[in-house]
Amino acid sequence: MVSVFKHLSPPTEDMYHIMTDLPETVPYICVKCNPVRPAKWQIELEEEMEAGFQNVLRAMLNCRSASRLVNLEKKVQLFIFRNMRGSISQR
Repeated sequence: MVSVFKHLSPPTEDMYHIMTDLPETVPYICVKCNPVRPAKWQIELEEEMEAGFQNVLRAMLNCRSASRLVNLEKKVQLFIFRNMRGSISQR
């Protein structure tokens, strides 16, 4: 179980869940008490959070309804780029 000192900012629910699933070989040591920065648990936590974000992003990009949003985003970016390019060439 992970114990967090009260003087530290509390982890989010997702962070806490990931921290409780870390192997015993990755000990939790308070950031203020640990001379090594970043701590091993912080690196593992960041890697797990990044992998989770990548999975969500991948799932969204593979989702039919989300692909419409991605295509709309591309159209908006292209529209903005064309308008910026036009305004620059008029100077």
